[in-house]
Amino acid sequence: MKIITKRIDEMERATYNPRVDLMPGDEEFQYLEESMRRFGQVLPVVWNQRTNRVVGGHQRLNVAIAMGYTEV
Repeated sequence: MKIITKRIDEMERATYNPRVDLMPGDEEFQYLEESMRRFGQVLPVVWNQRTNRVVGGHQRLNVAIAMGYTEV
């Protein structure tokens, strides 16, 4: 496994992701945002280099975008 930094706008979201996207104002969004502000990005967003799709961390990615991140 190799950890790299990737621009958010270059990644595709997996259309088959079963979870509903969190939005600012959602309780879970607020908890995740507070956690990311306090501890940083503890778990990385998992991205498939071959397909260019996010396969794990869609919710963290939503929060990162709202916080102004351009890379993860």
